[in-house]
Amino acid sequence: MRLGTLIFVTLFCISNFLFAQQSPQPLYLVKGKTIEKLLAPGDKHNYILALNKGEFAKVVAMQKGIDIVVTVTDPDQKKIKEVDSPNGTSGPEPAFILAETSGAYHFEIKSLDPNAKPGNYTIEIQRIITAAEFNLRNTKNDITISVKPNKVYIVKDQSNQFLNFDFILDNKDYLDITLNTIEVSVFDEENKLAHRDFVNLYSRVSLELNKNVLKAQISKMVYNPFHTFEKSIPLRKLHYTF
Repeated sequence: MRLGTLIFVTLFCISNFLFAQQSPQPLYLVKGKTIEKLLAPGDKHNYILALNKGEFAKVVAMQKGIDIVVTVTDPDQKKIKEVDSPNGTSGPEPAFILAETSGAYHFEIKSLDPNAKPGNYTIEIQRIITAAEFNLRNTKNDITISVKPNKVYIVKDQSNQFLNFDFILDNKDYLDITLNTIEVSVFDEENKLAHRDFVNLYSRVSLELNKNVLKAQISKMVYNPFHTFEKSIPLRKLHYTF
């Protein structure tokens, strides 16, 4: 009887250990359904989204008390995206996916800090666009640039002249964009090029440009790097290229 009892207890403990080590079965993401889960450090939650080739999807995980990392892999189990926004333990972690092949795309969610306290999060599909609709939208100009304030003033001192405006970039697209170059061309009264300058990721304001990731469906003010000109440069017309 003692031996039988010992074997039973041992098998019971092994069974519980194996069960504790198993990852939860992946859940399928469905449009219109929000899933909320409690995540503890060391846990990994997995989700599946089936996409056809050319489809575009926006999946958002909303942090509610825990800083999470979202890793996306394609149907061939190749990592295509890792999302960790600098918003701490609250706010969205959006993942934008353009399906290059048809199949199951996997989303793994885990805690950024292995020593963090457990916290909740939600995950949902916010948008799915068919390949035909995505291609149609891709042919349109969904990014607009304006200036603020609307009326531009030029202030002069003994050596320089200063412009008082910045740019407003409005990204109506479904994809993030990165601003990596700004160029200005200055023309005189006769419409002749009088001055040209540019900045890019490798120039003097490269750190500022690196910060200018324009999220999808977001408007953002962008600092004008060309606000000061020598007094001798005629500011009849300025042409900016982004």
